[in-house]
Amino acid sequence: MRSIRLLTATTVILAGVWACGGDGGGDTGATDDPSAAFTPPACVAGSPCTFTDASSDPQGAGTITTRVWDFGDQTGPVTATGVTQDHTFQAAGSFGVKLTVTDNTGKSDDVTNQVTVTAPVSPPPTAAFTVPACTVGVACLFSDLSSPRQGGSLVSWSWNFGDNTTPPEQSQQNPSHTFTTAGIYQVTLTVTDDLGTTGTTTQSVTVSDVAATNCTTSGNSATCTLDITQTSTVLITLASRACQLVGNNVRVDQPNGQFVFNNACRGPAPGPYGIVNKDTGLPAVFQAGTQLRIIFVQGQVTDPLTDPPVGPPAARLSGSSTAGWIINIDDGGNTGQAGEPDFDDLVLQVQASPAS
Repeated sequence: MRSIRLLTATTVILAGVWACGGDGGGDTGATDDPSAAFTPPACVAGSPCTFTDASSDPQGAGTITTRVWDFGDQTGPVTATGVTQDHTFQAAGSFGVKLTVTDNTGKSDDVTNQVTVTAPVSPPPTAAFTVPACTVGVACLFSDLSSPRQGGSLVSWSWNFGDNTTPPEQSQQNPSHTFTTAGIYQVTLTVTDDLGTTGTTTQSVTVSDVAATNCTTSGNSATCTLDITQTSTVLITLASRACQLVGNNVRVDQPNGQFVFNNACRGPAPGPYGIVNKDTGLPAVFQAGTQLRIIFVQGQVTDPLTDPPVGPPAARLSGSSTAGWIINIDDGGNTGQAGEPDFDDLVLQVQASPAS
């Protein structure tokens, strides 16, 4: 009987142990620590960057009650109110970003990841310049018209004049350059801004042979005489202008006196002007051997007390009756200044077309 009672007791104890372990051990993770985690995002300096908590906890993500971010840029820790947190880095670089998470049992964990912050992609500056009319052996003025990005500034200029030279003026903003041979040159300007971003433009610049001597100056006017070698009609075009004087004009006084361009430096750019017969209003026909005289009359400064001084105007003529002429006019403004006279204040193209 004694051995039977012992067996019964042993059976009860084993049954009790079996009953306690029947649910697989129960919720044994209640005291386990959370595991902090996040994936470093791609960040750009000056723009908000979103960090997303990817931490886990044995009890479920909902048991994480506190998230503290330290972005490694000396801005101090930030306690997040949700799974995501925005932060703006003020400079590019690599930052050790630390996330500390705490669950509802007071257990915590942290992780630090390196986050790379890149500089913002800035639009390049816009390179631009006026295309002057140039003559062999005469200093030709180039005027920079470039513009930086909004809020930025230009810090350097680099010119390539297309003539295989490396003159000292190539780094100036508004250089004067002298070409030694006539032709068409591809002139390139590259500008650099305060972020090191560059902008480039290339334009064709025509360099004419030394002008003929059939332009004269008298008082406040410059006169060029053009020899018509075949029966022709004549069209005059204002090719470019870079002047400030007020009230100047271009006129023809021989053999058919008429105004061509009034106040040519100001207002809307005038279109081509065909010389007409004043009696009929039809295009004027000039016979071979005719001398056509074109006169530029100088304007005035806006404010004589503050505007640069004005000297006598001058003009240069190149080309021929068959190929067409180019008249380069210097209006006399900024007299005595570097690069003056530049003969690009007004550039006229005069074309004689054969007429029956």
